[in-house]
Amino acid sequence: MQQATYDNEKLVKLLDSTLNPTLRKQAEDELGNIHNMVGFTTTLLQLVMSDQIQMPVRQAGAIYFKNMVNQYWIERKAEKPNEIVPFCLHESDKNTIRDNLIEAVIHSPDPIRAQLIVCVRTITQQDFPDKWVAIVEKVHHFIQNTDVNSWYGALQAFYQLCKIYEYKSAKDREPYHKAMRVLLPMFLERLCQLADDQSDLSVLTQKQILKIFFTFIQFILPLDVLDKNNIATWIEMCNLILTRQVPDSVEQIDKDERPELSWWKIKKWAIRILNRIFDRYGTPANAGKEYAEFANFFLKGYATNILTSILKILEQYRNGVYVSPRVLQQSIIYIEYSVVPSFTWKFLKQHMLVIIQEILYPLMCHTDEDEDLFQNDPVEYIKAKYDVFDEFISPVNAARQLIYQVANKRKQMLEQAMVFCMQVLQNQQLAPRQKDGILHVIGAVAHILLKKNM
Repeated sequence: MQQATYDNEKLVKLLDSTLNPTLRKQAEDELGNIHNMVGFTTTLLQLVMSDQIQMPVRQAGAIYFKNMVNQYWIERKAEKPNEIVPFCLHESDKNTIRDNLIEAVIHSPDPIRAQLIVCVRTITQQDFPDKWVAIVEKVHHFIQNTDVNSWYGALQAFYQLCKIYEYKSAKDREPYHKAMRVLLPMFLERLCQLADDQSDLSVLTQKQILKIFFTFIQFILPLDVLDKNNIATWIEMCNLILTRQVPDSVEQIDKDERPELSWWKIKKWAIRILNRIFDRYGTPANAGKEYAEFANFFLKGYATNILTSILKILEQYRNGVYVSPRVLQQSIIYIEYSVVPSFTWKFLKQHMLVIIQEILYPLMCHTDEDEDLFQNDPVEYIKAKYDVFDEFISPVNAARQLIYQVANKRKQMLEQAMVFCMQVLQNQQLAPRQKDGILHVIGAVAHILLKKNM
């Protein structure tokens, strides 16, 4: 393998030329001739991180670096006996990249970071834990650091490792659990520390911590890593974030853009964590034997406190205060989970008819947005209404599911809901969209109605 003999200035010119349509082909060919030299990839990373170089050139370099890592990190064997072994990055270059990549992610601007994050994912997939266990030490070092600016990048990098282990079985997750025993208490400490800081960076950092925690517990709740005290603090922090007031400045932003803001996204992740814990580990009827004790701990200690917070969110929505569609959808799902255990149903029962009448029914009516889409693009309207993926995130679908669940599981709720529907339908001045909503409610419980003699 050749040792690199090019200079940095020449490499910058080649990257710059790839942005010019007339020079691109020649520049790419020349890069192709030198990319397999020892030190090429590490030099490329240095240039990408240099503030002295213009951003478009740095972005071009970051994309080239990402492609190099994706294509040439894995060692491949020759397929035929006499065939040349395919090119792979030299081990010395790999070591340098592993030693510096987390710092690069932390200190790079967003457009560069987006490319480097992909590299972290690729390398972690191949090298953790055998060759890159140091990623845990690096992240731990930066999270321990008092510099808040370094936390977000370190968390984004570590999230790539979390995603790799998200769907693995308990026995395959041991290296991940070993890392989490070290890091998770630190993440929780930072989450608590940032709770009162409503700056953009703080909220983004808190959101990233919640994403890591959700990924960690989505399919397995490792009670050997998380004790009751730790889980209790995570639950309390999620509940706090859920009820925390959104800054007034957010209310000035266009409604279509608000769901993408970190203040609403962090609430979405907080309630997703609470829903996951409740549904999978916190309901005695659903939880496996290994979670039986935890299910009682959660149900008796936290389920109704969270339900109180959820009812406040629904009350705000009912009073015309903005709630993002995903937070509204997840709030309705929590109510659905609360219908089944008698402990939470006792608390919820008195509120249920009002929820049906003043939240679920209006949600299920034909809206101004529906009308606009129907008039201007009927084909898109049909697609939107029958979009399988949209059903997973739609508040309307969550409302439909809740009405079915409560009518199916709880006595007298079907009758009370039908009395309400008939009263509304008998109103002579009923607008077509209100009639549509009532028929939608009846449609949601039609399967149960058809089984009833009454």
